[in-house]
Amino acid sequence: MNSALGTETKSSEELIRRSLDFYGRALNSLGQSLAEKDKTPDDYDLMAVVMLDIFESLFMPDSSLSGSHVQGMAHILRLRGHEQFHDPRGWGLFRLAHHRLQKQQLAKQMSPLAESREWLEALNDDISSAISSVG
Repeated sequence: MNSALGTETKSSEELIRRSLDFYGRALNSLGQSLAEKDKTPDDYDLMAVVMLDIFESLFMPDSSLSGSHVQGMAHILRLRGHEQFHDPRGWGLFRLAHHRLQKQQLAKQMSPLAESREWLEALNDDISSAISSVG
């Protein structure tokens, strides 16, 4: 019985070590991608930040890093502009990232991003224009 417990602990420690190794690699790769000169963050950059935030929420909840990628997500959404609303994948990623931002704001009793209202108004204008052109 003790042997099985020891093996399980060793296996668990190995998984933790490997997950933190991959976490570090993901941070490094994201940093390299975002450091490219004159590059607007793409879908892959946004998804990487969302996944890092999810990883930190699940596996590092007490860490000082908890929620650290929320500001990065907000900045990436700003840089991507309204064009992300017109692409199905970009729109889906926007919704996912914006939801993560809202969750963080609610959990930490923070004010909503100033851009949130602008983004929602832009979406409302797009919907109104689409309805007008159909009717």
